[in-house]
Amino acid sequence: MSEKDIANWVRSLWRAGKSFYKTYEWKIFREKVLRKRKYRCEICWQGGLQKNHLHRYKRATTLHHIKHLKDAPELALKEENMLAVCQDCHKALHPEIYERSTALRERWD
Repeated sequence: MSEKDIANWVRSLWRAGKSFYKTYEWKIFREKVLRKRKYRCEICWQGGLQKNHLHRYKRATTLHHIKHLKDAPELALKEENMLAVCQDCHKALHPEIYERSTALRERWD
């Protein structure tokens, strides 16, 4: 598929209220890239996001879009736009998502 076709496909999923991350294409692509990168967290491997990065190398469980999906849907399945990361590093890359879910959880506990 061309980048334009991919962008149109992703947008059609959004309009239909479907999640890109639950598609067969994403799951296969994600697994292929994580396997190719040996499930190595690329941020941990490079020394972390901060100087005081406490954890050592962890297994990558997430494939992060460098240019976010909502901003660049044409890059949804481009390997060069991906970063293999562990959960801790993904939280550091997206504090707005994880802080919001923690706040909601605390509110209802």
